[in-house]
Amino acid sequence: MRDIAIDLIELTGLSQRDVATRAGVHRPNLTTWLSGKAQQLSEANQLAVLNALGWQYGRLAVGRLHFWWVGHDFSAASRVLRAEAEAGARIGIVRADEWEDARGAAAVLIADGRHVQRLVVICRPLAAQPPQPPEVNASALGVGITLRDKWAVDRGRWIEIATDPIDWVLDTLPDSAFLELLGAPTLSQTGADDATRPVDWDLELKTMLANWTEEERADWIALLSALRYSGLSPSAIARKLGVAMRSARVPFWSAGWRATHSEEGET
Repeated sequence: MRDIAIDLIELTGLSQRDVATRAGVHRPNLTTWLSGKAQQLSEANQLAVLNALGWQYGRLAVGRLHFWWVGHDFSAASRVLRAEAEAGARIGIVRADEWEDARGAAAVLIADGRHVQRLVVICRPLAAQPPQPPEVNASALGVGITLRDKWAVDRGRWIEIATDPIDWVLDTLPDSAFLELLGAPTLSQTGADDATRPVDWDLELKTMLANWTEEERADWIALLSALRYSGLSPSAIARKLGVAMRSARVPFWSAGWRATHSEEGET
């Protein structure tokens, strides 16, 4: 636990005083524990320190935006992210577009199964000389995959990211990054039997629907109806459910869909 705490203190840029205040422990005891004397902090206080740094139950905390600073040395970030990979997570790195304030930054998507529940934003400190390596990617971190599309974040959003809820930040990332990480087909991927033919989304959807029972279909429609009134965007809903959805597709709860199915006596 001490090794994780040391890495996260380095990555978050928090002072020992800040960590002690957030964890509710005495700073001298924290300092002594970090230096190697385990008896200075009870196990409960050690866990409180890790929680203050965004680490819970042996993983990065779920549903929380993790904001890290990485200069020339990627070793601390690599160790923490490798722990996620060893826990079975898929890790994808979305590099920030060439925006001055976000130069060299990246968003790290951490997915369990079909859901991205953890997000790390890695920033590069301002310096007289650009940090090396110049960008955050899978090669520099030694873990995960570098996703093709970049994160086009503007100045206004970049300033607010550190204080935004995780869902808001996820919504700024390209949908294609989630599809690529989760292994879902995208319009840029091709069918195995024809290198020039894109995936037929409508055929895949119809095939899936044909195999549903009436009960499954009713449950799915009820779920999507509830999500519709949750205030989430269709793309945000798709990501939460682990469903691949291209931006050109009209959501099936649109007015046209309702009108067509009302004629068939459906609600």
